[in-house]
Amino acid sequence: MTASGNSIKIPPQNIDFLFKYLTDSYASQFFKVLQILPDGAKFEPRPSEISTVEYGVVSLDRVFMLEGRTILHLEFDSSGIPRDLCRYMRYAALLSYSYFMASESEMPYSVRTVVIYPGGVKLPPRVYASEGSLIYEIEQISVDEHIDGDQILSEISRTVQANPKVKLTGEDVVKFALAPLGKVRGKKPEFGRQAVRLAKSLAPAPDNDKAIALVACAVSTFLDAGELNSLMGG
Repeated sequence: MTASGNSIKIPPQNIDFLFKYLTDSYASQFFKVLQILPDGAKFEPRPSEISTVEYGVVSLDRVFMLEGRTILHLEFDSSGIPRDLCRYMRYAALLSYSYFMASESEMPYSVRTVVIYPGGVKLPPRVYASEGSLIYEIEQISVDEHIDGDQILSEISRTVQANPKVKLTGEDVVKFALAPLGKVRGKKPEFGRQAVRLAKSLAPAPDNDKAIALVACAVSTFLDAGELNSLMGG
């Protein structure tokens, strides 16, 4: 992994793991921070694999059932390749069809697809995919639109200075984990070093321990393994 200034080469597997862990363990806070769902919205996680005759087993990143027969379909994308939007459109069609066929109602399911990108990825210029008369609108969210890494680091630093034994909230964990992927005014590698040092200064507590691991995962997108291991005390 290499980085020069803010030019980052992002390993997709690290980002996928981070986003999937956050949506598994801190879904409501994740949705709130990235303004995907309003605070207090009701949702249920659903299986992210669909079995089809034509395509076999299709794996999506994350799926949630919302109120009003609406399915929230999340994809975590580190490439920004426009043709991926067509693939996500097929996923949405398979989702809607599979849930409709398993239901006794004649009302179809609507699918809301949200594609989430780490900061620094150039988003595809169009937010829809089409095949003939079928047009499918896709929401795109870049983490740096909602996460000011410098501000979050300063806030958590002040909190720790005021109370060295502080226990982070779930929302704090999400913000801290996403901070390295958000908007950073200086050079990313130096920000990553500061973030890891701050995370390591947290008092032992379940959510604090998770924050340390998640911050390390996020900064591994632009710090090499040797330096990160040294910062983590390995």
